[in-house]
Amino acid sequence: MVNKRGQVTIFFVIAITILLSLLVFFYYKSSITKNDIPNYKVLDVNPIKIYIDSCLEVIGREALYKVGQQGGYVEIPDNIKIHNTSYWYVNGVNIQPFLSEIEVRINQYVENKLHTCLNLTIFERQGFEIEFEDLDVNTQINKKDIIIKTKYPIKIQKKDSISKISEFIVKFNIRLMDMYEVATDIVNQATLPVFNKCDPHFCNNSLDVNIELFNFKEDLLVKSQTIEITDDEKMIPYNLNFVIKRPIKEAFEENNDSLNLAVLYQDQSNTPSFGKKSLEVLNKIVPSNKYKVDIFNCDETSIFFDNSDKYDILMITGNQGFVIVVGSDRDAGLLIAGCREIRLNYKEELKNWINSGGIMWINFAESSLNYIDTGYSYRSTKLFTLATWQEDVKEWYVSQYKKSAQINNPDHQILNCPNEIDLSTVGFGTEGPSIEETNAELVVGTKDDPEIWTQRLGNGLIVFDQVLMKDNLLKNSNIKGDIYSGGLAESYFINTLNFLAAEKEKSVEPDPKFTPNLTYPINNIEITSPEFYFEIEDSDGINEYIIQINYLNGSLLKESAFIRPQYIPNRGFIVFPFSKQEFNSIIPQILEWKIASNNGGKLHWGKIEKFTVSHCGNNICEPNFGENKCLCPADCGACEGVNTITCERNECVNNVCISKIDQVCLGENNE
Repeated sequence: MVNKRGQVTIFFVIAITILLSLLVFFYYKSSITKNDIPNYKVLDVNPIKIYIDSCLEVIGREALYKVGQQGGYVEIPDNIKIHNTSYWYVNGVNIQPFLSEIEVRINQYVENKLHTCLNLTIFERQGFEIEFEDLDVNTQINKKDIIIKTKYPIKIQKKDSISKISEFIVKFNIRLMDMYEVATDIVNQATLPVFNKCDPHFCNNSLDVNIELFNFKEDLLVKSQTIEITDDEKMIPYNLNFVIKRPIKEAFEENNDSLNLAVLYQDQSNTPSFGKKSLEVLNKIVPSNKYKVDIFNCDETSIFFDNSDKYDILMITGNQGFVIVVGSDRDAGLLIAGCREIRLNYKEELKNWINSGGIMWINFAESSLNYIDTGYSYRSTKLFTLATWQEDVKEWYVSQYKKSAQINNPDHQILNCPNEIDLSTVGFGTEGPSIEETNAELVVGTKDDPEIWTQRLGNGLIVFDQVLMKDNLLKNSNIKGDIYSGGLAESYFINTLNFLAAEKEKSVEPDPKFTPNLTYPINNIEITSPEFYFEIEDSDGINEYIIQINYLNGSLLKESAFIRPQYIPNRGFIVFPFSKQEFNSIIPQILEWKIASNNGGKLHWGKIEKFTVSHCGNNICEPNFGENKCLCPADCGACEGVNTITCERNECVNNVCISKIDQVCLGENNE
């Protein structure tokens, strides 16, 4: 116990000694400081800080507006400089600068330029001594604003007063990040085969960013704009500009995601066809030996149609389907021009290919996709030779030739994007078929004399085009203004290919589980009542069904919508597109029908089927529909039997019921 007390005493003495030593040390230190260092007063440097803040705001705004106008660059590299801004996509490569890179360029600009704004002479005249240290700038591009923070240590002294300032912060109400996100969407779209440079799709179009597009051939200049609202409530437009270089050939590059194009052309050099001419122009734009473009000539027509499912876009150039023969029989006559191989079954397959989401462009529209084969039989009193035939056709064509046509839709992409096409100097060929289809969009010409028009068919689209139809024969005539010799053909084809690729993006390939399968009527069966049946794999979630009845030329006869059609076991869903009275008023003929399911706003069209309207069997004899005892005995009675009194026998001759004297009966009566 004694030892422990002694230890405590020793520790206590040591602690007191240390405390006294510290008190003495701080006393003498305080005395030395007061005697050797002046007592400075705190200096009011707020005016200098406000001045430097204002300079930082001026130079910062310069930097922000410069990188906006120039696509994220202060100094644009020469190899990407274009249209006073910079490429963000070129030669298939995304070179869009990162936001972090843009921030660094803003930093560098402010660091290099801030001193040019600062003029501290006015403060120096007031006796201020100012010393600067190194400048460090940090830019933050945020969701709704941009903040520039600057560390700039400055020592300011005036007589016996001194102060230091080091941090300067300015904020700009510029939504550069929103603009950058929209721009990123556009650049990402450019990498897709179906990119529509005339009307890009924006995933972030809800960000309230104004977009202006300017097409210069292969270049797309994008100008996005928002409004900066300053602290004094001024509204200043802010732009972010950049350029996309996207030639249409990139849509058909050799990769899995690109589009597949097949071209069927007519190649007989001595006949009036634009197949070979248009093919030459097409090869300049999208060389078939380097891109996913397959070329077929007349002899390969069956291969073209048999493999159509492999392609996204089909083009038929020249007088395909328009056959010129010598003699009255198209099939047996001497073939002069055209592809005789385009037959009924190919046209049916082609319609269903388009209906399921295919995109097609056909040069000579008169043959179009009608089920009735069209052609022209050449007749002349002259001895037939190719030369005399050419002269006759030239005379006929010149008589039909039109110097100009009405531009019905000058804003259509085919005419103005990416190239502006002036058709005022271009002549047009023979009159096309009149348009009665309600879903046709007329571009050039009139409904009675169309030159370019588009028509939707199910999930796909057809472009009918007769602008190129100026026969080679006319090169020796006095008619001028050919679209080829006028130098418009290449620009025109570029517009057309861009439009076709863009339409492929809009088309929806039907999902098999939501696609109706037509079960009755099919295979051109005759029907006497308006009952239509279909099956579908997954009917859950279907908002409605749409049924269309069309004439063979594609024009619409009737369209109806059904919410919940009745299901008949072993037969399928039943719909009635016509009332009994409507159906009975239809002239007997072959018609087409198809059904689409509406699944969340997407239409899934089923295959097109044919049927024949027949009123025979409704127990009403209808002579106005061609019914009689021969054609419809079920309704009009049979044309048969012998009147034993008059010996008249009824029989059908050429589908007409006539009476003849029955010699057997007559002999029996004479006996």
